[in-house]
Amino acid sequence: TNHDGSVSLNEVYELVLHLYVKVNRQAPIPPPSKDKVDAIFQRIDTEKDGGLNKDDFRNLCLVLISRASFRVVLYKLVSLVVAPVVAFKGVHIVAHKGWFKGVGNKYLPSSFDKLRDPNVWEL
Repeated sequence: TNHDGSVSLNEVYELVLHLYVKVNRQAPIPPPSKDKVDAIFQRIDTEKDGGLNKDDFRNLCLVLISRASFRVVLYKLVSLVVAPVVAFKGVHIVAHKGWFKGVGNKYLPSSFDKLRDPNVWEL
């Protein structure tokens, strides 16, 4: 900040960009546009003076952190739980098709012998 006791829209947008640099270390989530940040800023600015006081800034931080946290949790859930389950079920379905067994036996290296065993795919 410029130490004037309030936080301007440009300072808030800079904060948002810094926050999303940190967020992107956990999940590839694009930052909100400057228009979106402006809309949030206008909603949070209780005095409507173009600057946020301490309470407004605290509320802004809560909004930004909760939005980013939700998106990171959702990304982690999809990448660590949903995607592997869908992949496993897809492999399970394909493994029981007759054409796959022939292709697998022909193209899988011998180090994948366990995958050729149909009992491996039983739940």
